[in-house]
Amino acid sequence: MNPNEVFYSFSYLNGATIRSKWNQEKKKSVEHGMQTEEIEYTDLNIQTDFSCINNDFSVEREVRQNQEIQTETLREVYKRVKEEKGNQLTMDSKKILSFLQTVTPLMEKELDNAGTVHKIAFMDYDVNWSVDIEEMVVVHELKLPNRITKNFTEPLAVTDLSWNCKGNIIGVSFGRLNHNGWCLEPGYICFYYINSDIYTDFKLEQKILIENEECYVMKVSFHPTKHNIIVSGTYDGVIKVYKLHQDTDTLICQSPIESYSHRDPITSLQWVKNRYDDSYLILSMSGEGKLLLWSLNNKLEVPIYAISLTYAGVNRKTSIGGSCLSFLNIYAGSAVSQKNVATTDSSFVVGTEVGKIFRMGISDAKLINSRKLLQSTTTTNTTSMKKNNVIFKEEKYEFSYENGTGYVYTVDTNPFNKELFMSCSSDGLVRIYNIFRSKDSLTLQPSSETSMSAKFSPFRPLVVAVANSNGHLYMYDLQQSMTEPVADIDASGDSKQLTCVEFNKFDSTLMATGDIIGRVKIFQVSNRLSQLQNQEILRCNQLFSLHSLN
Repeated sequence: MNPNEVFYSFSYLNGATIRSKWNQEKKKSVEHGMQTEEIEYTDLNIQTDFSCINNDFSVEREVRQNQEIQTETLREVYKRVKEEKGNQLTMDSKKILSFLQTVTPLMEKELDNAGTVHKIAFMDYDVNWSVDIEEMVVVHELKLPNRITKNFTEPLAVTDLSWNCKGNIIGVSFGRLNHNGWCLEPGYICFYYINSDIYTDFKLEQKILIENEECYVMKVSFHPTKHNIIVSGTYDGVIKVYKLHQDTDTLICQSPIESYSHRDPITSLQWVKNRYDDSYLILSMSGEGKLLLWSLNNKLEVPIYAISLTYAGVNRKTSIGGSCLSFLNIYAGSAVSQKNVATTDSSFVVGTEVGKIFRMGISDAKLINSRKLLQSTTTTNTTSMKKNNVIFKEEKYEFSYENGTGYVYTVDTNPFNKELFMSCSSDGLVRIYNIFRSKDSLTLQPSSETSMSAKFSPFRPLVVAVANSNGHLYMYDLQQSMTEPVADIDASGDSKQLTCVEFNKFDSTLMATGDIIGRVKIFQVSNRLSQLQNQEILRCNQLFSLHSLN
């Protein structure tokens, strides 16, 4: 028998049952604390957050420290952590820093791509860093010095206001608006340095005082780009240009009294830029219907252009007196609308003493070249220049507008819409026109009294300020209401007539009013009325466009 051989046998046995014990066993659990402990904060009024890292790179605490910077670069963070921990950085921490170096450029790229979304989401949002001003308040009250006012039985009125191009000086002219006949009293121009800070002194003393011994001063206007050059117009029709210094002034030149000069009070003064030689000219208008264009290159000896205002009556043409004037802004609605002044080839709107309103222009604007005057003054003497006859041209009216009866005190064009202007007449109504329609598009009636002056805001196209003879200043926000003023301010405080109102074109928070007894009040304008609102320019174009009005 072979020992390696194995023999098998087969038989049937009963089955065996083995029970499962998996659900009978109980798992043992052990509670452990979290690896990251509670974060502690210390408020030290800082902007940059820093994290302290231990050996195993678990965050133990976060402490805010005061630094002179707002952000740290990744290289600076790595350098700082290395200095704090020395050579104790483990391999895991180095991997984390390497990871941050890899993903940081990708994150920065995504943030840059999000700029387009940001522009859409915040398209009409402007950050306002100024103080929140809820209501209009008086911050300064200006008057003539007592040594001058005591010489008059009745106080002189504020006849005009003008801010310089920097917005820190206001020029105020003093005279009388209801005077007839010869003028035997002097007029004055006062200059005040204005600080927009509401915590400055309430009453300011004049910095420079100019006395016009001959007669009243009716109009003043600062140069558009030179903050210390100002032109004035007097009651007897003389134009004077001054240069202001620290505490005094210098008379640069003045117009002569000749047959071609103004003989009535000056009713308007406008600085105009000649686009063909880049010089600044002065356009003056008076009550006898003369419009004269002056140049500083010939020291105002002779006007370089003259226009006569006439109206075609039934049998003959009659001269009409001009009362106010305003140039249309050909750059309105563009990015440079606030940086450009009127030009000689742009149209202007003229209001008259008889209540008529016209749009006209200078037809020979391209032929005006004031540089030639410099050459002529060197080759010819002054007396020969005076003997030259000044030819008055009767310009054709481009358009005439329907207006109420009575004196037109002001016309003003909108700085945001070149097709929009408004008038303010003695009937108490303020009318807003589209230049292509003879009938007004909107009529405002602040009160039953006479409206003396009305101006568009240079910062909001739908804000209008109206100075009334009852002493109130009415502020309209046409985006909020087309009929009622949003603010009714008792500017005079004693129902004395307001004579003029003027916005500061440099500082949106300041505006000024003048009254009949010689007081000037500087107002701080509320944020609602001084800051451009969402889609306001588009809304203005929709309301007063020619298509929407037809």
